[in-house]
Amino acid sequence: MIRRTAGLLIACAILPCAAIAPAATMVPGGKSGPDCIVELSLAGLGFPSGKLPQGATCYDGDACDMDGVRNGVCAISASICINVQDPRVKKCKVPFTVSHITFSGPKSANLQVSQLQSATSELGMPSSASNCTTAIGVTVPLRGIGKDGIPQPGKLKIEAKAKTQQGKTD
Repeated sequence: MIRRTAGLLIACAILPCAAIAPAATMVPGGKSGPDCIVELSLAGLGFPSGKLPQGATCYDGDACDMDGVRNGVCAISASICINVQDPRVKKCKVPFTVSHITFSGPKSANLQVSQLQSATSELGMPSSASNCTTAIGVTVPLRGIGKDGIPQPGKLKIEAKAKTQQGKTD
């Protein structure tokens, strides 16, 4: 069974950004690096720049915020994909028969973890097909107003683990 773990980090701020919502596709991976078993596509700008994104950032009220309102919460569009032949990743060896994906995070992220976990039911696992879920809105609240009167960015870190039926371990 292969286990791939990745930290999914989404940041939300209240500064203006681009009018078009870019998407960042994260390729989780275990100790041996990314492998294309699971990819997470998020609206927003990917970071770090120039590398495979490990997170996405969005500004409250911008095009990447699904509700489009400056209300202290970013609702970021997220899709979960399996068995994606990604040309950015040299170790891509798909298809795997993906049997299960689990998400975890801090207690403050229980709602978001539950949303992502529920979305995986669309993938019909176990599956060796290349498939993606319908986009869902994952909410990231701002942390509040700082001493200087400026809204403080919020962030959400969620871990994804995929298991396959190939019998290999990472």
